Amino acid sequence: MQSSLEQRLNPDCWKVALKTLNCTSENEHEPRIARCTETQRSQKISLSFEQVLETIQWLSDFFFKLRLSKPDLRSFGLFSKWTPYMNEVKKLLMFLARSLIDSEVTKLAQGPPAGSKNVAGLQMVYSKLLGL
Repeated sequence: MQSSLEQRLNPDCWKVALKTLNCTSENEHEPRIARCTETQRSQKISLSFEQVLETIQWLSDFFFKLRLSKPDLRSFGLFSKWTPYMNEVKKLLMFLARSLIDSEVTKLAQGPPAGSKNVAGLQMVYSKLLGL
């Protein structure tokens, strides 16, 4: 992540990381999160619910602290520094968000409709996605 910030990391490294998760797309400008999760399921490669939550939290904290670390990043944001990696970072974040939603929907479908666990589950997903 630090090498990405300093633009010393080849953008292909991000592509390799996504390929490891079987999250690839023919169209570089439009992330296909449905394809990521379908491929992931068929390949039996998956992140646990806890791993997804931990990764989302870590990335949220990293980008938040990074944005506050330098005056120019506070004023102008991270986009200028992260431009070479934006498509891949966007795919990763969408992949994580989709994984979180899918696993929570599966849990919610097992319980009674409009139960307190459903509301708590939806609030948790909403708060995690808001952090991204």
